[in-house]
Amino acid sequence: MKNISSDLKLGIGLVLFCLTTLLFIIPSQVGPLNDEASLMPVFITLIILLLSLNLCFLAWRGIETGPKAEHHSNGSRKAILLGVTLAMIAYAWLFESLGFIAVSLAAIVVLFLVFGIRRISHIAAISIITISILYISFEKLLNAPLPLGTVLEAILY
Repeated sequence: MKNISSDLKLGIGLVLFCLTTLLFIIPSQVGPLNDEASLMPVFITLIILLLSLNLCFLAWRGIETGPKAEHHSNGSRKAILLGVTLAMIAYAWLFESLGFIAVSLAAIVVLFLVFGIRRISHIAAISIITISILYISFEKLLNAPLPLGTVLEAILY
């Protein structure tokens, strides 16, 4: 039962973060929400918002999410949180210079490892499928180019 209240708190915190990002941060730092440059941040924020609302709903219904509390000590939870935070900071920092495909592939693999998933076949399959779907969605369907990366652009051009 201890996880349920922390799940609800986390879900509410993430919902507030997403709303702040959609209403203030993206419009002031990137541009209007309907602008092409805002497409990727809005899309990712909406995904996080939907997952956060789902977490709130499950916690409210009393359904436990994630591993049982007795399997992870408070220290290992903090290590996971630190690992995810560092991975996302590195992702944001390297996104423009190394490009979408390389950085996203590395970030997905690192996140799997942080959460203790070690099966290479699962990691490879999910990583490739996720990046392919995102690439096709943005590049082909939405006609919104993803960064190739300044390092790769310097090599190619």
